[in-house]
Amino acid sequence: MRRSTCHGTGPVIALGVAVALVGCTFEPGTGFGRFDTGTLHARLELGPARAVDARTMLTDRGHRVRLDVVEVHVDSVAFDAAAGRGATAFDPARPPPGYTLCHGGHCHHEDGRLVSYEEIERELAGGEAAFRTVVRADVGRPLDAVRAETAPLGPWWPSAELPEMTLARARIAIRSAKLEGAVSPSVDGETWWPLRLELSAATTATARVGRTIDRDGAYLLRPHVTLAFGGTLFDGIDLPAAVRDGRIDVSDPEAPLARALAERIAALRPLVVFEEVESP
Repeated sequence: MRRSTCHGTGPVIALGVAVALVGCTFEPGTGFGRFDTGTLHARLELGPARAVDARTMLTDRGHRVRLDVVEVHVDSVAFDAAAGRGATAFDPARPPPGYTLCHGGHCHHEDGRLVSYEEIERELAGGEAAFRTVVRADVGRPLDAVRAETAPLGPWWPSAELPEMTLARARIAIRSAKLEGAVSPSVDGETWWPLRLELSAATTATARVGRTIDRDGAYLLRPHVTLAFGGTLFDGIDLPAAVRDGRIDVSDPEAPLARALAERIAALRPLVVFEEVESP
């Protein structure tokens, strides 16, 4: 088997990948490629720079956060093709006018907003109309990243058969998230506050793909998508300021801590790996 890997990061992000669809017709059950049943993984991946242990991270403010539950409810995973034929480049090192300080999946806008790379891509390409959904797999269940849970991807709608084109991005539609654990205000202190966060606002995590489907590639593909929660999840957040009655318990989606976590989850960049099951 051959494997090809697509990460949700990169120094230069290209939009408007050409889609060769005009003049192509396909009989039912035929196409240039086909999606087999894939997988969706959720996992906690703190990284050596931030991991105190497998479940505990150290934030940039010196707080420790232990996570016992990181549950993300996923509605679906979809793959989109670029709808336009023009090419618009976005380099985070050279952001477009009005944007500065691009890092961690977002840029600072001159009006004070934090804008994700994905939103800037859509703006440069003419909005969400620059993409069209090719296939979607419904998930409809929560996954616990601490326990590294996996869900199958499939069946695919409207069809697992893929026309000749380039898949531009993958989208994980997240309905809600729940985090449970504890927070310590210092690196080595003994004080721990119980932590419970419920994020009810829907959001989407997006990965750039750039996988071409044509006669030269493998016909049968199994997409494996991983949503990893890293050790910078709470960076920039004053966690002690959210303590009430000796605990951090937030269920209001408009609370500052809930909004900050929602932004960070939306900024996650999933990993997409296509397992090539057959080759022509």
